[in-house]
Amino acid sequence: MKLKNIKSLTLAICLVNLFACSEDNPIDYSKSVIITEPTVSNNFDKWLDHNILAPYNIDLRYKIKDNETSMTYHLAPAEFEKSIRMAHLVKYLCLETYDEATGSTEFVRSLFPKIVDLIGSPAYNTNGTMVLGTAEGGRKMTLYNVNNLDPSKPEALNELYFKTVHHEFGHIQNQTKAYPKEFQQITASAYVSDSWNTKWDTPENTKDIVTEELNKLHSKATEMLKLYREYSTLSKKKTPTDAEKTRLQEVQKTLTEYNKNPEYKSDLELYTSRIQVLDKLDVSQVNALRAGFVSPYASSQHGEDFVEVQSIFMTDAPNVWAAKLAIAGTTGRELIQAKYAIVESYLRSEWGLSLVQLRDIVQKRQAKVKEQNLDDLTVKSN
Repeated sequence: MKLKNIKSLTLAICLVNLFACSEDNPIDYSKSVIITEPTVSNNFDKWLDHNILAPYNIDLRYKIKDNETSMTYHLAPAEFEKSIRMAHLVKYLCLETYDEATGSTEFVRSLFPKIVDLIGSPAYNTNGTMVLGTAEGGRKMTLYNVNNLDPSKPEALNELYFKTVHHEFGHIQNQTKAYPKEFQQITASAYVSDSWNTKWDTPENTKDIVTEELNKLHSKATEMLKLYREYSTLSKKKTPTDAEKTRLQEVQKTLTEYNKNPEYKSDLELYTSRIQVLDKLDVSQVNALRAGFVSPYASSQHGEDFVEVQSIFMTDAPNVWAAKLAIAGTTGRELIQAKYAIVESYLRSEWGLSLVQLRDIVQKRQAKVKEQNLDDLTVKSN
């Protein structure tokens, strides 16, 4: 009985105190109980707001956020200085490329992902392949490996970063307007899904086969190179015989005549360009070309194939693209050209874009990267 009275008294006191507190300090439901620190904008943030967010409605983020980052990879944040340079390059090499092609910022503003995340480290898949970039449902694009950015190598910029940007942007275009089903029929039975990174490692002697083909195709060039080698050998002899002296004069005369001949000179330039491209390709890239794919990754599935054709054509110099077609051989070249025709037609009819014009703009801007001040954070008034 006493215990019951004590409990009742305690409850009464608590209720009195509760209502007393409510009357003295009424709860303000308009205020959040979560307290956040106020953010301070630095000069880079202001530059991003003015040059990326305002004209394109794109939030380019360089501060890593765990809840927005894939937990699949072990990632490091992008360095501040590298982020500034990458932001300039995203604007100059990518966004403004489409501005120049379309005449306004509207194409990018309406289609490009609204969030671009910069990550400092590379991301690696379990099969050992490196992820250069990802796009999530047209909403967000992530660029990795920013801390290894080297603006002094413009060709590498497109290979490591901006081919990926154009690739992922191509996916968004395709998700908005589908490309013709005829594309997937060109090499329908040759797609290899996740095996793309090992499928094309063999045969290992393909580059030798291609070299022999190019030697036969460019007989004038190979004849000139043979004479150049002979001239080099003879001219280095300290005590040449009379026969060697005579032969040296003959070789020199023939080379002079060849260099005056436009056909020989043109053939040598073309052959040299193709051999240089071949030397830079690994055997998996060459085997993929011979099978009708512009890259090993293009063979994973037709959606990737489509945007690989688009992005690689845009970022390859014309002589490099032409060399790859020659390296592909007759079969591979015909398949790639059939794919290119559909990609080019799709972009022109659905988006009013010329693939050749986009390529020319990319190449022009790539050549001028070294002229850009990639550290400038000046906010220019309109």
